[in-house]
Amino acid sequence: MVIYSMTCFISVLLAWIMEHIKYEKETLNNFTKAVLVSVPAIIITGFRYGIGSDYFSYQNIFYFSDNFKEPLFLAFNQLIQFMGGGFYTSVFIISIIFFVLVFWQIFRDSKYPWLSVFLLFGMIYFFAFMNAMRQFLAISILIYSLRFLEKEKDILFLFLLGVAVGIHHASILFILTYLMVKIKVDFKVIILITPLIYIISYMGKDFIIGPLISLLDYSGYIGTSIIGYRVIGNFLWQIILVVLSCLVYNKAVSEEEQKKYKLYFNIQILSLWIYSFWGGINPNEIQRLLTYFQFPSIIFAPIVLQRIQSRGIKNCIIILMLAYFIINIFITIAINNENETLPYRMIFDIMY
Repeated sequence: MVIYSMTCFISVLLAWIMEHIKYEKETLNNFTKAVLVSVPAIIITGFRYGIGSDYFSYQNIFYFSDNFKEPLFLAFNQLIQFMGGGFYTSVFIISIIFFVLVFWQIFRDSKYPWLSVFLLFGMIYFFAFMNAMRQFLAISILIYSLRFLEKEKDILFLFLLGVAVGIHHASILFILTYLMVKIKVDFKVIILITPLIYIISYMGKDFIIGPLISLLDYSGYIGTSIIGYRVIGNFLWQIILVVLSCLVYNKAVSEEEQKKYKLYFNIQILSLWIYSFWGGINPNEIQRLLTYFQFPSIIFAPIVLQRIQSRGIKNCIIILMLAYFIINIFITIAINNENETLPYRMIFDIMY
C-alpha cells in the first residue's frame, strides 16, 4: 500500500507545483503539465504485473480473441502486435493514454487540479483502472471529448464518442450527456423532475434494467465484488455534490464559465438519476454504469468549491473531503483489496 500512497502524494504534489511554476510570468501549457504529472501513475500502472482482477483476462484477449466484439480495442491490440509489441506494451500504452487525457482535461477545467488528482485516487478510479482497463480507456476519451461538447463542436464530440463505443460498447450511454446539453432545461426543472425519474425507474425497472444489463454484459461478472457500503457512500457524496452545486449555480463570473458549469452539472444529474436503478442492478453493475457519469465529478467538485465565497467554509469542506476519501482508500484497498491491486508487483519482478 506504501507504493500507492507515495504515487498519490507525488502526483498531487506535482499537480500543485505545476500550477505555481512560472517562467517569465508564463505557466506551462496544459498538455505539458498533464504529461509531467502523469509520469508517476504511468510508471506504477504501466509496469505492473498481475494487478487487477481482469489483468489475465485482458492478456488472453490480447493474444487469443480474434472475434472480440469491440472492434477498435481489437484493432488496437492487433496494431501493437503488428508493431512487434506484446501485452505488456499494450498495458503501458493504455496507461499513457488514460492518464494524459484525464490530466489534460483536469488542467484545462478544474479550479484546483491538485484536488482533482487526489479525487482520482480517493474515488478509487486509479485502482479501478488497473482492473477495468478497457472501460477506463473509453472513459478517458469521453472526458477529453467534453471540450468539444462545450464548444459545440458536435461532430468532433460524436466522433470521439464513436471511438469510445468501439473500445467499450457501454460508452453509448454517454450520448445522454449530449442530449442533456441540447435540451437546455433550467436546472430547477431538472431538480424537480428527479423524484419523477426515480418513480418511473422503479415502476418500469423490468423494461429498463434488462436492456441495461444486456448492454453492459456484466450479468455473469465474477471479478472482485463491489461492497454495498461503497455504493451508499458514493450516493451520499453525489447528493452532497449536487446540493452544493445548486447553491452556487448562479455565481458565474462569465457566460463561458457558466456554460462549462452547466455541462458538468448535467453529467452529475445523470449520475444521480442512474442511482434510481439501484436494487435492480447488482453493485458491480451499478458501479460500472455510474463510472461514466460520476468520473467527471473529480473535475466538477473543485469547480463547485471555487464558487464558495467563504474561505472558512471552503477549507472545511476540503478537509472533510480529504479525510473521507483517505478513509475510503484505506477501507476499500488496504483492507478489502477491491480490484485486487495488492500486493503490488512489477513486470521486472518476473523477468529476473
